Amino acid sequence: NLEKKITDATTAITNAEREIELSKAEVGFTATNVKNAEAAVKAATDAQTEAGKVPAAREAGVADAKARAGAGTQDWIDAVYSEDGVLVYTLGVDGRIQSWSTTTGQRAHEFSADGRLAKRLALLSGGRLALAGGSPEAAIISASAAWSLANTIGTGDENSPFEDRVIALDFSPDGEWLATGGGFPSRGGEIYIWNVEDGSEELRIPEAHSDTVCSLAFSPDGSQLASGGTDRFARIFETNRGKELRALEGHTGHVLGVSWQRNGRVLASVGADKAVKVWNLINGEQKKSFSGFNKEVTSVHFLGIGTQAVVSAGDNVVKVVKEDGGEVRRLPETPTFMHSSDVTPDGKFAVAGGFDGVLRIWDVNAGKLLHSFAPEKESTKVAAKK
Repeated sequence: NLEKKITDATTAITNAEREIELSKAEVGFTATNVKNAEAAVKAATDAQTEAGKVPAAREAGVADAKARAGAGTQDWIDAVYSEDGVLVYTLGVDGRIQSWSTTTGQRAHEFSADGRLAKRLALLSGGRLALAGGSPEAAIISASAAWSLANTIGTGDENSPFEDRVIALDFSPDGEWLATGGGFPSRGGEIYIWNVEDGSEELRIPEAHSDTVCSLAFSPDGSQLASGGTDRFARIFETNRGKELRALEGHTGHVLGVSWQRNGRVLASVGADKAVKVWNLINGEQKKSFSGFNKEVTSVHFLGIGTQAVVSAGDNVVKVVKEDGGEVRRLPETPTFMHSSDVTPDGKFAVAGGFDGVLRIWDVNAGKLLHSFAPEKESTKVAAKK
């Protein structure tokens, strides 16, 4: 009996161990099935997501096509170049008259034809366009685009958010923010960043400088803002919190202009000390400093992705310089003190304004004056009376 009991117990243990091994196998099989099932679910979900993108992509394509059609990029029946060749005017079958940049291909403006369905378009003197073919009479319209005021920030009185005059402006690279700089002379310099769409305040740096802010420039990625002030400093701030990152000391006069190289690691500053300084923003050290000007240097702007820059100065000059100060070329017809300048993002064109009130535009590479916009005589007289 004892031996039988031992045999039966041994058999039971063996059976139990077999059951345990079978259970383990089943558990492992189940876990594997679960993993496989989860993978299948993920694959199905991804496929569903991708499938859902197709209608959205189709809708986007349709919207893009509608936008292109609405912009009048189809069914043109006549076209004519502007006198300077910078624009081309087109006439569509729907009567739309539009101007396009011959450099970028982007639409510049749209003009009203008062519902007239013309068939021919001709350029007249004085920036006018003639429309013919839609009726017994020809119509003449102005090809000059009309500007309208979109928004005003500040009130000009004691309720204005600005402490005093506003001297410096710059748009963020995406065009969504506008930075303003100014302040009360000898008391402090303030910087604001505004939402362009609704004019609301995004950020205020009340004591950005110890004196008036004279110049501003967003970094290429918009994450930082450089400023120059009458306190002889150029400074770098974060645009999300307003924290000062760098204080660049070296000018002996007002810092009147600042500009970033496209890599975001180099800043140029110019000032009333007749100097141009180039800064390494990684360590805050001054890389270069050069002069060669007889009066204050009023502005600086790097050209495109390179290291050359356009500078303007009070000694009747706008010129292209190298990073070491070497002169590349002077831009012609600057007979007066030049207050400010700017360049297009690709560095191909420069614009500057001076004491004579004339706005001039140049082809930078050719060193050729393209346009001169003089103020109307009447507005000059009004300004003189004031």
